[in-house]
Amino acid sequence: MTIFRSLFIVPLVALLAACGSDSSSSGGGGGNPNPEPDRQVSGVLISPESNSQTTLRFSSDASPVMSMAATMAAECPGDIPAGYVRLANVTVTLLDVDGNTLAETLTTDECGIFDGTVPEQAVSIRAEPGNGLRPIEADIAVFVVDDAAAGPTVVSTISESAEYEIRSLLRQSDGRFAFTVADSESGRPVIGIPEGRFSLDIAGTDVPLDSVMVAAQSQEQAAVSLVLDASGSMSEQVYLNQDGESVSRWHVAREATHLFLNEKGGNDLAGMVIFSGYDDVNLINDNFLTSNLDFVDHDGNPAIFTLSASGFTHDTAGLRTVADLYSPYSLLYQQPSSGLQTPPHADSADVQIASYYRWNGSTALYDGVTLGLTETAKQTPVRKAVVTMGDGEDNDSGTSLQATIDHANDLAIPVFSIALGVLENSPGEEALRRLGEETGGDFVSVSDDGAETELLRVFESIQIGIVFQYLATLADADQVQPGDTVTLRLEYNGLETERQFTVPTP
Repeated sequence: MTIFRSLFIVPLVALLAACGSDSSSSGGGGGNPNPEPDRQVSGVLISPESNSQTTLRFSSDASPVMSMAATMAAECPGDIPAGYVRLANVTVTLLDVDGNTLAETLTTDECGIFDGTVPEQAVSIRAEPGNGLRPIEADIAVFVVDDAAAGPTVVSTISESAEYEIRSLLRQSDGRFAFTVADSESGRPVIGIPEGRFSLDIAGTDVPLDSVMVAAQSQEQAAVSLVLDASGSMSEQVYLNQDGESVSRWHVAREATHLFLNEKGGNDLAGMVIFSGYDDVNLINDNFLTSNLDFVDHDGNPAIFTLSASGFTHDTAGLRTVADLYSPYSLLYQQPSSGLQTPPHADSADVQIASYYRWNGSTALYDGVTLGLTETAKQTPVRKAVVTMGDGEDNDSGTSLQATIDHANDLAIPVFSIALGVLENSPGEEALRRLGEETGGDFVSVSDDGAETELLRVFESIQIGIVFQYLATLADADQVQPGDTVTLRLEYNGLETERQFTVPTP
């Protein structure tokens, strides 16, 4: 599994040495008698992997034999997000301010990377990868190498049959609008759309944008909490594996949580809330761990496992342990539930839990989300999100659905909600839909049929969307007031889409 860390971690010399780029520039680009020095650029072009590639990648994770795509990824310098493929041998055309084609071109190598020097007249690029994919357009400025240690800037495209969808939109506490754009077919985030393709208005009146940037490019930190359903219905079977063993919702949710952690930004904070009934809604922090779970070493002697006092941490290894203790089938427990028992993640703490699994029974979804929102709000980063998953209707919360939605909006924290195995148009699905859509987040429904890959893809894509979130700064923040309904529009590649958001009233 490729683990994406940052756009800016691979030295340019390593890129050139490892991939042997064939990129080149040639010819004259204009008639300026005093041209500025040519600029060094570096980028990587990608597209979403196919459904069959996703299935192969997930199935090969547990196999000692790497898939062809994984082998290629290991040989290429620099990280790209999981769920995408590199676009090789694509011609990158340079355009001037009027959209005229310059004589110089660049070409992506077998790793999808193009690099070289471009003349001052070049203000944008256009690449047409073919093979049923839409063209890629981007401003040249995002590819300019200002730091010798910077890796290539990532830009993605979608298939010709797909549409763009604005999957989340809200106004952050700092006045910026944060949003994600996804591919309607794959559900994968679309990365690197030029800022000039976005517009914002209130009742038809334009609200000028000063800038639109991608969080990953500035490595802007985020704080994210995962709110995970541990009610009794999570033991429901999703499918039988090749050995005829029952794989439950708990099994696939635990795997999805690990995939979410795979794509966590290196400096992002993450925490977890696990909930079942009203009395078992728990932020997993040091106080909870020491008060409720008996950790032992493999000889049965008392052991210590700590995460952080707040429950939020950069430490992915610590979070792996929490992801494992979430599942009652985990061999992290000395007495796991009967059925298909799974070993802890390789990076989990080398301990065991002597106490019994503590969650089960009813569902207090709203209380879980409320706790996740409250604790996430205490964290320092401006960018915040709550990701929740439920498999049934809330039947045990002391908090109402509307109060939970209002709490999210008051805190300016979006909720990304996932319905797992929930009947279409049922009260449970409607509640999760409202949590996602009315908080500026997103909602996805995953049926049990195919959940072994679909739930994994959804968790992975949500995390990648957070890492590559778009952040729009207004030229005049006072133009947007509480109670205003704003419309964000995207016009790109001959397609149009929009999403509305009403700024909460204090």
